[in-house]
Amino acid sequence: MARLCPPGKLRRALDLLEEDFARGLAALEGLARTYAKDPAVRAALGTAYLDDDRPFEALPHLEWAERKDPVPEVRDALLETYLALDMPHHANRLAARSGRVRPGDAPPAGPAARDADLSTEDRLAFERARTGAFYGDPTAAPTLERLLTKHPGYQPARNMLVTDQLLQGDLEAYVAAAGEAFALAPDDPHALLNAVRAALLEGGVEGACALRRHVEALEPDPGWGGDRYLARVGAWALMDDADAAEAAMAAYHDWVDTTGDEAQAVLADALDDLLERRVHDPRAPLVDLAELVMGLPRRWERQGAERILANVEASLAAMPGVVRELPDRIGYQAESTVRFLALALLHGGAAYAPHGAWPAVLERVARYGPGTLEARQALWSLLVETGHIPDDAAIPTDLAAADDEEDDDDDVRPEVPDLDELATLPVLEERWCVAVRPATFMIGREPEPTLTWLGAIADGDGLVRVATFEGEPFDTDALYALVARACIGAMTEAEPARPRFVIVEDVELVALLAERLAPVGIEVVEGDIEPALVAMHGMAEALGTGTPAWLAEVEDETVQGFFDAVVAFYEAEPWRSFHSERFLAYRVGDGPWRYVQVMGQAAQEYGLAVYPGWDEAQAFVEDRGEDEDSAAERLAEVGWLEGLSLTAIGALSPLDAGRYLISGMEPDLDDSVPAWLRFEADGPAVPEHGPGVYAVLVALVADHARRARKQVRRIDATAATPAGPLRVVYPATGDEAVGGGGGSGASEP
Repeated sequence: MARLCPPGKLRRALDLLEEDFARGLAALEGLARTYAKDPAVRAALGTAYLDDDRPFEALPHLEWAERKDPVPEVRDALLETYLALDMPHHANRLAARSGRVRPGDAPPAGPAARDADLSTEDRLAFERARTGAFYGDPTAAPTLERLLTKHPGYQPARNMLVTDQLLQGDLEAYVAAAGEAFALAPDDPHALLNAVRAALLEGGVEGACALRRHVEALEPDPGWGGDRYLARVGAWALMDDADAAEAAMAAYHDWVDTTGDEAQAVLADALDDLLERRVHDPRAPLVDLAELVMGLPRRWERQGAERILANVEASLAAMPGVVRELPDRIGYQAESTVRFLALALLHGGAAYAPHGAWPAVLERVARYGPGTLEARQALWSLLVETGHIPDDAAIPTDLAAADDEEDDDDDVRPEVPDLDELATLPVLEERWCVAVRPATFMIGREPEPTLTWLGAIADGDGLVRVATFEGEPFDTDALYALVARACIGAMTEAEPARPRFVIVEDVELVALLAERLAPVGIEVVEGDIEPALVAMHGMAEALGTGTPAWLAEVEDETVQGFFDAVVAFYEAEPWRSFHSERFLAYRVGDGPWRYVQVMGQAAQEYGLAVYPGWDEAQAFVEDRGEDEDSAAERLAEVGWLEGLSLTAIGALSPLDAGRYLISGMEPDLDDSVPAWLRFEADGPAVPEHGPGVYAVLVALVADHARRARKQVRRIDATAATPAGPLRVVYPATGDEAVGGGGGSGASEP
């Protein structure tokens, strides 16, 4: 039975919402985590998100609540949410189900005619994927791809896939895909708008104007709805043609007055604002990056300017050659924020609120690196051209020299101070710690995992003095360069100085550095390097997908044992000998019982899925039929999931990925490796136990699978792990916590 929230608790949260919206919303979010299966709580939270103009966040809560308890108030809120998200098919289906509108009353016309060959299920799937793409839902693109495979001629799905690449910041892929979509459907307004936008990104306003004749030929047609009207306005705006854009917008407003159809009012309002700005300031460009990249800046705003700037700082500080290929590519794998920085400067939009500090970040990169002299010089010139650095500003010495010297070295770094220079710096009574770790990034136009070594130095307060990559393991020269650059504060606001002590993590590194730094009075000692590790892990999350590192600080022997165990697991193919509807139970020491499902019987996902408890395991895997919840909703219900699966190496933390490559665990043909990952409602998290525990569990499952004649019938075993004894029972009954898990400790296939 679902755990329901006491009415008094919910009432107090709703009262608080009236008095202090932020605190009340936080209280409702807490209740929703605790009482995830209470429709009243989910409905209250969804309605609060809707009131806060966050319809996409409201959507899963209101949909779930309406399915479980379809009362009129919840249906009204859900209908309002569908309309706010421009999901008319969902809105019509909900209205029909409530008896307010009969399906089929309005004949399909205009854009709806394009959907004539689609089933109701496919129309709803497209609408949800389109909405999800605009709000950063990673499941949107796979859904669109499946629809396009099923309906190759369905241009709206193709257009939305193109737009999704733009929203994700993959500008190179976006430009290529926009050209392909336009070639297939030159008369489609969305395909043309994407083509004009892509041409602007590649060639500026002149590039966009190359498609002028196609925009002129895009005749508005009342039967098509507002698509063609708004596409014309947007295209003219991207070409910076105010007169043509104003005329096109007037035609759109006339059409709205005639038909009363304002389904695309959000885009129309944005275009109106662009034109209004031009009226008040003839010099204001119509090409506004906030409109150009659509939802991307809005998603960044929700992170907060401080968080974004910190991520950008970390990305720029850690990537050699970061500006090497402006504007097409940034070189190393980067957050979409870093790519956007370059484009923002190229198109004069770097002051876009609330991130006005971005030019200062790039100026520091231009002055101090990283990157080649040629790339830094190009960035300096760009900053001058766009007015972010005064024309008469003093050019850094090495950049000025680069005007007269050709440098073919692709990996020229800012000059490393010699010992004489370090000796002139003041001495700080500080201890700086040095961390060095292997890391793997996906690099290139067709990304391949590339092994590098990441080095970082932080002081005792956690301030990162320097961070850099090397193509090979750090030797004495590279370690010295790391410390020397930290002393001059190349990538920080810190004043140049040298520390009294440098702390490294083992005697081998002490031996490498001590003699080299002794002449300038820097003592190298073995000790705790936690501040540098924290900085390095944060940087790896910012540069990767956000997945925290799990293996980076584990001993080599333990990591290798885990790798050996998972390889043996996949070789044993346990999905052939474990029943798909039976669970394995385990506990570590006196900890709680966890429940495991062996996956792969349906030949789709091979591995192990771990659930927090028996009820959560049942709730997640039960057959829900037409009432099937989304994976995100079900994850919110159970609290967390973790387990073993075949995963793209790029989805791991760069620090964990580095451990795979140095251990010889190369990705297979599908670019995947066996990985143990944990997911919580807020995103990826560190697994409950370390790899030493899971290596034992995985090995035990693999061993029983190998020994089974057909099906594994029973396991009751105990094994030692680094965290305590591991108890394993199969098949689980859900009563393990009460009955102690059964028998004698023997097991049989």
